Amino acid sequence: MKSWCKSSGAELLSLDRTAEGFAAHIKLKKKADSAPMSAKVPAAPPSFHKTLGLDLHEAETPSSPLPAEVTLDCRGLQCPEPVLQISKAARGNTSPLRILADDPAFELDLKSWCRTTGATLVSLDRQGATMTAVVLSKAALAARAASAPAPHSSSPPATGPIAAITRASESEVAPTSSAATSQAAIVVAAPARAFAFDLDLRGVEDPSDLERRLGGLATVGAGLTAKVTVSSVALAQVVLRWAPAAGHSIEGMTGPGPVVVELRLASEESAPFSRAGRGAIVSANADNEADCALLVLHNDLESLLAAMLIANGAAALGQRVVVFFTFWGLNLLRGEHPNEAAPREKVSFIQRMFKWMMPKGPRRQQLGQLNFGGAGPLLMRGLMRDKNLSELPRLVEQAQEQGVKFVACTMSMSVMGITKRDLAPYKNLDFGGVAYFVAAARGAQVSLVF
Repeated sequence: MKSWCKSSGAELLSLDRTAEGFAAHIKLKKKADSAPMSAKVPAAPPSFHKTLGLDLHEAETPSSPLPAEVTLDCRGLQCPEPVLQISKAARGNTSPLRILADDPAFELDLKSWCRTTGATLVSLDRQGATMTAVVLSKAALAARAASAPAPHSSSPPATGPIAAITRASESEVAPTSSAATSQAAIVVAAPARAFAFDLDLRGVEDPSDLERRLGGLATVGAGLTAKVTVSSVALAQVVLRWAPAAGHSIEGMTGPGPVVVELRLASEESAPFSRAGRGAIVSANADNEADCALLVLHNDLESLLAAMLIANGAAALGQRVVVFFTFWGLNLLRGEHPNEAAPREKVSFIQRMFKWMMPKGPRRQQLGQLNFGGAGPLLMRGLMRDKNLSELPRLVEQAQEQGVKFVACTMSMSVMGITKRDLAPYKNLDFGGVAYFVAAARGAQVSLVF
């Protein structure tokens, strides 16, 4: 309870021991109002399909023709081969990469690769089993920014960026008496120019979500220019506070609503990421989709219980949790009955024997120690019921209810003959490969193997 209060910002007013257990009195933290109540939007559940602050729909449309594309045909290759081929082709390449692939793990792996390397996923289309992706590597983005048209002549000093930002800050503190004065408070601080990134965040109302997306932009666009559009002056102030603290320079601003802030992003060497130990406003894993990454390799009952307990505990503390199941751990995801919504796939006789000998689902897993020929799990479940502890099926249910993401390793599935039809239709289940887990674990605060 003390840990939860510390993580969530709640105040533990009292904690008393009674004859029946404990009695706690808690004061929940109220979120600071950054906008009128009518403008507040309920917080969305954890989302795992964003590529940093730049999603597919936020990628800038090229203002000039792109160089000739380089096509990579990765059809027939399984994880991790497609990512290795993409990484090799992207080294020093300033042309867009068009990739064809049919590996089920390709989508998650590619998004993770882009997030980790600073590349931008321009498009991703699916036709049947084949996916076609267009990617701009970090080198291609830098070359594109370098070839952008130079800005026009600068504005007079009286209307420069610093003066405009100062007036904007003052107008936020002391509201003006008329719309005309408000309009004059935030002026055009720089002429029209080309930007490496054009990030439209008018749909974001939560300041913490805004900072998280800005942190992603800084990661992929180090040293480049960016234009950030927000819906109100109050949110523009969030950008103005965030930028200097993160080492970025503000080159201009237009307003009053929507407000456009022009930034020069810090280079990788000068950006004060908290990962480098220089206390930034952006958290160390702002560019990552998981705070807690768990790798489940074994299917011993005690290992699975520990993994699900940690996953539920981390989710209860507000962390984004990813559980990656590989090899024997995949058995926890197997359903009691075939998933009729999934297509049939051919497996070999040996693979069918593998599946027949392995226990499937959360109710049939065996103990790694003191199994007693199958009696051990029955004794364990009986003891857990007597102590009013959640059993494995209930822990799996709770993990799904809390938004914990399950990812099945496609490489292990292909080796062991486990198909999508064999897996239970969990709502938060996805399919990925080694690149996805490495990217998820790279910035996670907690990373464990079971």
